[in-house]
Amino acid sequence: MQQLISQGAEAKIYKIQFLGDLAILKERLSKQYRLKVLDDRITTERVKTESRLLSKARQLGVNVPHLYYVDNNSIIMMFIDGIKLKDYLNNLEKEGKQVELQQILILVAQDIAKLHNGGIIHGDLTTSNILVQNQKPYFIDFGLSYTKVGFVEDFAVDLYVLEKAFLSTHPTLENEFQLLLEEYKKQQNKGKDVIEKLRQVRQRGRKKVAFG
Repeated sequence: MQQLISQGAEAKIYKIQFLGDLAILKERLSKQYRLKVLDDRITTERVKTESRLLSKARQLGVNVPHLYYVDNNSIIMMFIDGIKLKDYLNNLEKEGKQVELQQILILVAQDIAKLHNGGIIHGDLTTSNILVQNQKPYFIDFGLSYTKVGFVEDFAVDLYVLEKAFLSTHPTLENEFQLLLEEYKKQQNKGKDVIEKLRQVRQRGRKKVAFG
């Protein structure tokens, strides 16, 4: 069984059977405009980086898929039978479950702080790249992730990406997102500096929108 479940500019994602269990196959796409030898090298490096950072994130105590198999252009990993955070939040909001909603956002904030404390920048933090299973967040899609230690600008941009995605899909939950930021500030080693930098990043974002 091999079922295509999503395709982006960088990869195809399949649900497959692997050694008798459901799994996810992430297959990096080749870029026809690049020389093949260069494309192969870039693809291999990105697969290595993604698999290495998934392993490191797990060591940091963040829920991510287990790796089953890695080769030069693909990764096979555990299938997380969860719901996207985006849909999970929508359901909780509709049902008026404010406490549960705040609880999951606190857990998300704590995990982002763990990633940043470990020098991992996710690179594509959205409410679609976080799944919820058994009331716990699982972070997926580390295809744009990279490492930097102590760079508050990179941490702030990571949060800004999440903030934009969050408020575009959950505009009525602005106060709840502030709760997430407050928890992050408490848990992250340079949390105060990161939140201050986030304010600057927001200003740059507004100027870019205003002036094009």
